[in-house]
Amino acid sequence: LYRDVPIISVLDNGGVLVALGENVNALVPPLHLYDCASAILAKHNNFVKNREHARRFVVGKKITVRCLSVDVENHRCFCSHKPSLTSNTHKSEREVDLMEYADCKVGDVSTGYVTRILPRKGVLVTFYNNVYGMISIKTLQREIGGDGTEDLLQGYPMGDVVRVQIRSCVKKGEKWLLALSPTILATDSKPTPQDATTAPEKDDNGVPAVGTVLPPKGKIIQMVSSTEQQEETQSE
Repeated sequence: LYRDVPIISVLDNGGVLVALGENVNALVPPLHLYDCASAILAKHNNFVKNREHARRFVVGKKITVRCLSVDVENHRCFCSHKPSLTSNTHKSEREVDLMEYADCKVGDVSTGYVTRILPRKGVLVTFYNNVYGMISIKTLQREIGGDGTEDLLQGYPMGDVVRVQIRSCVKKGEKWLLALSPTILATDSKPTPQDATTAPEKDDNGVPAVGTVLPPKGKIIQMVSSTEQQEETQSE
């Protein structure tokens, strides 16, 4: 976590470059400047035309960022300014920051962000160090309800923050398959198909623990990612 780092450049796509230290800069993509970037895009379809965005992020302003991944070969660092990722607060003992597949445990809860929508498969959610998993269409239909695939996926706009629970994590050959659930169960329960039918809980502030579900939005743009994720399917 890097606090009070200055913005040294505002990019044409609305993202910013920040100085982490001497000769060490990092890219913060535009979708990583907000928890719910889709709310900004719903108004203007891009960040550059949004006046509030232009006022909030100017050269010289200091912001707090958290490192998402480092591309050593190309000497690039990618960071996030999303409040949910930079607040560094956990709601329960099972809340973890996923940085390695080997550390994933069934029942653990983590906050990530939507990086890809696979229309017939589900939603890819990425965490730190390029660790990512999938909320499958079958899981969404079983736990949220409904048969309309398009309607289910509209609740997970590209780049928005989502809080999920680990259903399974297995290694097949050189690949890890991480299955996620949008329904947060009790900390002493493991997410099973039977338990997963429980309605999503809400916290003390009335905020659903199911991640960020918003009304249908307009145009969705591609997120700038540190590495291109392959369209892999994950068995439940």
